[in-house]
Amino acid sequence: MNTGVIDDWAGGTWHLTGKELDVRVARRLAISADLMVLGRGGSTQLEDVPAEQRAAVWETASRRYEGPGGKVEGPEWPKEPLYCAFKFASEDGRILLLIDESC
Repeated sequence: MNTGVIDDWAGGTWHLTGKELDVRVARRLAISADLMVLGRGGSTQLEDVPAEQRAAVWETASRRYEGPGGKVEGPEWPKEPLYCAFKFASEDGRILLLIDESC
């Protein structure tokens, strides 16, 4: 993640398309992106989010979204993780949404 490239994930190389996403863009991509992954440990550990779990993962992240336009509800960090999101694109035009936990 620090390089802006995710190599060999889901059969491709993914390039970061910009900075942290606004909460509204992240919400839209949680539904429409080709892939969604949850990044833990500074996004050194990536987990695929199956389509049927995307809504639940986004609901959790949206309550503690620290990126632009977001708000943080609940206890202070580090009791519960904070989230932000990033958009990546593959060379063949697919979109990956990375929800970074504890950013």
